[in-house]
Amino acid sequence: MRNKRTLQRGLALLLAGGMALSNLGAVPVLAEEYDAAPETVQATPETAAEKVPDGALSEAEAPLPEADLAEGSPAAETTAAPEIAVLADESAVAAVMAKAAPAEPDVKVGASIDFADVAGLNDDLNGWTYSNGGGTTELVADAEMGQVLKMSRTSDGGETALIYDGLSITESDTRYVTVTAEMKLDKDGYAHQYSIPYIFDNSGAVAYSLFTNDSAAKYQSHVNGKNTTDAGTLTTDTWQTVRMDIDMQSDTFRVSVDGVMSLRNAKARTATDNLQKIKFYADSWNRGTLYIKSVSVTASNTDPFAPHTTAATYYVSPNGDDSKDGKTEQTAWKTIARVNQDTYIPGDKILFERGGEWENTTLQPQGSGSADAHITIGAYGDETKHMPRIAANGKVNDALYLYNQEYWEISSLEITNTDPITSTGPDADVSLLTGNVTARDNSEGEKLGDYRGIHIAGRDVPSLQGFNIHNVRVHDVSGIVTWIGDTGVRDAGIGNNYGFDGSKRTGGILIESLATTTNTPTIFSNITIADSEFVNNSFGGITIKQWNNGKGRDGSTGWANRNSAGGAPDYYDPNWKPHTNILITGNYINQGASAYACNGIYLCGVKDSVVEKNLLEHIGTCGIELFFADNVAIQYNEVFDVRHKGGGQDSNAIDPDWRATNILIQYNYVHDCGEGLLLCGMKFNSGIIRYNLIQDCLYSYVHYSMGGGYFQFSNNVFYRSKDGNGTSNFDPWGGGTASYVNNVFYDGKGTGFGFSGGTSFSYKNNAYYGTPACWKDSSPIMLSEDPFVGTAPSMSRLGNAATGALLEANGLMPKTGSALVAAGASTDATGTALTDGLFAKGSRFNFTSLAKAYGSIVPMAATAYPVFDATDSNATLNTSYTHTAASTTAPTIGLFEVSMPEDAVYLRGTVSDDVSPCSNAKITDTVNGKTVETSTNPSGTYTITEGLTAGEATVTAVVEGRDTLTKTITLAGGKVNILDIAVPMPAMPNAYSDTLISEAFDENAGALAFNTKATVADGRLALSPGNAASSYADFAAEIQSRTAVDFSFDFKYQNGTNKGGFQFRDSDGRLLFAMCVKTADGGNTMRTPAAASLVGGTQMSEPKWVDHTADANKTYVVRVHADFEAGTASYQLKDKATDKVVLQELNIPTTAKNLARMYSSNWYQAKTQYIDNFVLTARSNEPEPVAVDKTALQKAIDANTCKVETDYTAETWADFAKALADANAVLADENATQTQVDAAAKALTDAAAALKVKPTEEPKPTVETKVVTDDLSDNNIPDSLKNVGYDTPEKITEKLKLESSKKLSSDNIVVYEVRLQVSTDGINWVDATAEDFPKNGLEISFTLPNGITAETAAQYDFVVSHMKDSGEVELLTPALKDGKLVVTVSSLSPFGISWKLKEQPKPSEEPKPTQAPTATPAPTAAPAASDASSNSGNSSGTTSAPASTAAPKATAAPTAPAAVIPQTADSFPLVLLAILALCSAAALTGLVICRKKEH
Repeated sequence: MRNKRTLQRGLALLLAGGMALSNLGAVPVLAEEYDAAPETVQATPETAAEKVPDGALSEAEAPLPEADLAEGSPAAETTAAPEIAVLADESAVAAVMAKAAPAEPDVKVGASIDFADVAGLNDDLNGWTYSNGGGTTELVADAEMGQVLKMSRTSDGGETALIYDGLSITESDTRYVTVTAEMKLDKDGYAHQYSIPYIFDNSGAVAYSLFTNDSAAKYQSHVNGKNTTDAGTLTTDTWQTVRMDIDMQSDTFRVSVDGVMSLRNAKARTATDNLQKIKFYADSWNRGTLYIKSVSVTASNTDPFAPHTTAATYYVSPNGDDSKDGKTEQTAWKTIARVNQDTYIPGDKILFERGGEWENTTLQPQGSGSADAHITIGAYGDETKHMPRIAANGKVNDALYLYNQEYWEISSLEITNTDPITSTGPDADVSLLTGNVTARDNSEGEKLGDYRGIHIAGRDVPSLQGFNIHNVRVHDVSGIVTWIGDTGVRDAGIGNNYGFDGSKRTGGILIESLATTTNTPTIFSNITIADSEFVNNSFGGITIKQWNNGKGRDGSTGWANRNSAGGAPDYYDPNWKPHTNILITGNYINQGASAYACNGIYLCGVKDSVVEKNLLEHIGTCGIELFFADNVAIQYNEVFDVRHKGGGQDSNAIDPDWRATNILIQYNYVHDCGEGLLLCGMKFNSGIIRYNLIQDCLYSYVHYSMGGGYFQFSNNVFYRSKDGNGTSNFDPWGGGTASYVNNVFYDGKGTGFGFSGGTSFSYKNNAYYGTPACWKDSSPIMLSEDPFVGTAPSMSRLGNAATGALLEANGLMPKTGSALVAAGASTDATGTALTDGLFAKGSRFNFTSLAKAYGSIVPMAATAYPVFDATDSNATLNTSYTHTAASTTAPTIGLFEVSMPEDAVYLRGTVSDDVSPCSNAKITDTVNGKTVETSTNPSGTYTITEGLTAGEATVTAVVEGRDTLTKTITLAGGKVNILDIAVPMPAMPNAYSDTLISEAFDENAGALAFNTKATVADGRLALSPGNAASSYADFAAEIQSRTAVDFSFDFKYQNGTNKGGFQFRDSDGRLLFAMCVKTADGGNTMRTPAAASLVGGTQMSEPKWVDHTADANKTYVVRVHADFEAGTASYQLKDKATDKVVLQELNIPTTAKNLARMYSSNWYQAKTQYIDNFVLTARSNEPEPVAVDKTALQKAIDANTCKVETDYTAETWADFAKALADANAVLADENATQTQVDAAAKALTDAAAALKVKPTEEPKPTVETKVVTDDLSDNNIPDSLKNVGYDTPEKITEKLKLESSKKLSSDNIVVYEVRLQVSTDGINWVDATAEDFPKNGLEISFTLPNGITAETAAQYDFVVSHMKDSGEVELLTPALKDGKLVVTVSSLSPFGISWKLKEQPKPSEEPKPTQAPTATPAPTAAPAASDASSNSGNSSGTTSAPASTAAPKATAAPTAPAAVIPQTADSFPLVLLAILALCSAAALTGLVICRKKEH
């Protein structure tokens, strides 16, 4: 066993030495280094492969951004696999060792020792010496390695060391030096570092260094002046072989650990031409035990990494022999370890035998091809057998890895890397490829690691190009799921806050640029990923990323982000260095079998690229996602069944996300996804979305969050199947600008889509079937019959791995004569042409670079959706299909272009008045003696497609109740002729004769006496009821008694109003009329009630609204005419300045029986509304007075007169007192009607029943306070401060110190974070809300700094600095009370306390305080630190102050009385709000003062 172990170690050494150079510039390290994520649940290290710890990569992959390129160094090489393969038998090991060994005569032995051969430490150690300073050295027996040296350091003083002083190696004699050591570090008792080894020159300077880090998790080295360069994975309590290879001529070195080349071509710590001494040691405060089996130093002039010179084909077979040359099938190699040993040159081929399987190691061939001759990895042998299988099995991070290499072709491989989770390999149950697993299992999540199938990385070289990956099958890569930000999910396998560089780095294929060490961006180009399968890979199927250098979307200094991009159409950012010319085509991606398999395709920092003809099914989070991209075409893809997975918040098919511009999305079939498209630019993004079928989405068809930028939607079909599961919610509101033109909105269920009509959205010339038009559409085409020859594809028709994408949608061809034909517009509602930017730089878009790169496969001209010769599942992308060029002047609306015969004559138009379309208008067209009749549909549109001929035509429109109108038009053949007909608007009914109100608000509110929040100023009435509140004015009994009224008033609203307006209701609460406006989103929307809202019951609910366009800069005249006997109401809005009618609707049915009350309502956000010139008239023929019975009213008054106010709550008594007063007034009114009498009696009875007896005062619970201490970190800085730039503790402290210095020049400052918490039982504590904060301010007291007493405090000056949410700092002078510093504040956290000794005649003998002041709790004593920690409820990993430290004291101001909640017409229960407000005030019983970490 021991001999076998020795052979394996020897193999590891030799393979590490055999890591050959490629043809590119050398760089020193492997992969990117990331900040630790603050919240991550990770896999457990069950195998030899490192899992992902706390937001970082596995150490075997950890990068070294500090290391620089060595000047003049040779080409860089790939990184060795994280774990070396173990060969099957000792003879094979010996054979590889024999081949890999350098020529013996050229090797010079500098120094070596094997402690297995040492009799005693007092014997001759072949020039080696040792030192016992601070510890001991001794020979001990090791169960695995035999006799070894044990070095234990347990105290300060001297060095515990193994030394060889006498190497005498000079550059003039030898160029290459290799140092190899077999070592084991004991985890127990370890602290800080062991130097293993340091190598000195003859001047005593350290030339090369290697040491263990503080956590004993990795080896590190000094490179480029920094001592944080990672150099490999350290595994404690495990024997490891560590090797350093030094190039004396270039002053560079490389490090390998157990055969893994983890640091390469790093600069020497000190350049030198000689090496004199080598030392393994620990000194100073370092502690621990190191075991050494052997050390050897050799020198040679032969480069062990020299590549071969003639291109060849190399064969690899499970039955091969690594001692052979590998150049024929008969002399094939056997292992990946042997493949990794060589450096390959242009034209080389590495072919693996079909049916073979290679496990547990990384395929990492080295070298680069050329543009004319790629290096190929492929397959040979029996084609009936499965592809060569590279199964990493979670033992290494990557199954195949290329680093700083280019011009590679990879094909015909099956690649997996699972640890293991359910396999979806070729022998798996086919059911694993159907369905979409979303429920996570922590036992599965714990198996996830930093795993990839194919990983291609680059660093510090300007260009890497020429990667052709095709016909591979990558499946079951069980990588950890890491997100840019915080998902709130803490399950195993889910990582949060990894930023752009650390997130989304696992899965099928990852191509990425790593952190630079020379400020040189690495740009990948000419990448093709084609005709491959990616199944069940987490995080994603295909990922390509540029380096961002920052966790956030803003402020990064890498080359992925577009922080300072210019405006449209190019959004140019000189620092943006995207990867280019990427083609991802013909792939099958299925993520359904794992709850952790998320994105299909994720591209971050790319340009001039195409994603096409891919089938993505059963995906998590997003099918195709773009970040920081430009000029990318996404076309001919089928994406379906995208669900929320892995903690992700999205479930969309296609997402041109942050700062993705000039994105062309066309000819895609999206169905059965959570959301169809997510447009999430935040700051800006742009694109053209055309000729896509988006069908049966579960949550929305389009979701926005764009910010700036512009998206143009044209000729898409948004389809909701009659029997499908599609939502009616078309687009949740979001920012940005979008225009819709020539699209079809088809609702097979007939209930209609809900359109958000976002702030800057525009609609023009779209067709609607089964749904009302979006209210913003300037020229909707309403379809009364199905416009298509068939239906959209059935949801049961799904593409699969065999068929690929199935796009056929021939059923959506327009019917002959359909209103869709030739009805399209050539510009959108903003005037932007549908050709903008497609052929030359436009105003919105610029696709010229995409056309240059991929114009041969990306249709740029408007070309309709493909028509397939076959149908259903037979219509694959391999079958024939055709495109039809769209008309540039009048294209067909929808997916397909239909040309009109030259002699066909169509006539289309609308009939409308100034405001509304006229439905059911009779249209008669007479031409050449022939008459054709039709009628308008509900949108006022008519279409005639049969019976017309070219010539002069007379068209007559008859609208019921209006004058008949006649127009003439010359009809032409081969086109759609357009004739719109405007009819006069019908007049509003006349006002009535009796004028009951005419109020100009010159002095007071007059008849409109609102109960609250109403003021008269500048000759108008201003109403501001408050957030989610209402005020009201009751109309006089005379008005309430009238059977018909007509009222009008001038109306102006304040910009920023969010659902603010008026309601008019009858005495029972029925709605007569309402209106509101909404401008909070930056737009202007006027809303009037849907007709159904006027025939409701007495419930005071918010109406259902109909949206219209309005202008906050205008004053409107509102007029309402109501006839209660007829049960109708009419309304009209005019622009006061132009007297033009902007809204009008006549004779709406209403169940209101009179006009009793006017409400001023804010359904959401409070802004001021203004009314003026209120005039009300009423019908004069009122009925004769009838006898009024006041018996019931008198009884109600008598029964309630004796009640006493002090027995009841103030709120209920106020309503009761008013009702009693009103009842007495009606009782005394000789003209009161029976209705008024009955209403007064009912109101009094109801108010009496609602009276609430005052509750008995209960003693308040005992108040306890305590101190908890939170470490200040990036995670607990308030968002309000982050938003104004104070996003780190250092910035906050510096700002407080700077502002304090304006009043008190001192370097003494401590920073606190003070939180107000409330508790009713002294056990359960919760953060207080803003409503809980004492209105009179909060008094906070802090103990004096350590060393300052109450007697000596007068010798110091103190300043308290307080940073508010805005970032503003206020300076407070504390009072000295009872030996404490006391301030009163109106808000909390952060606080700084500065102090300085006053100028005095003689220096004070008091020591200057060095510790932070602490605060003292009141009234009870502070709990011990452990109690404070355990009882705080703090879950952020904070630590408590020492038990001896007193906590700050906070004194609350007296509890304020509960606020009076104004009455509102909103549906929210205001009584509950009042109760909650009272409870909040009563609950203000405890305070917690939290102290920030001292800085």
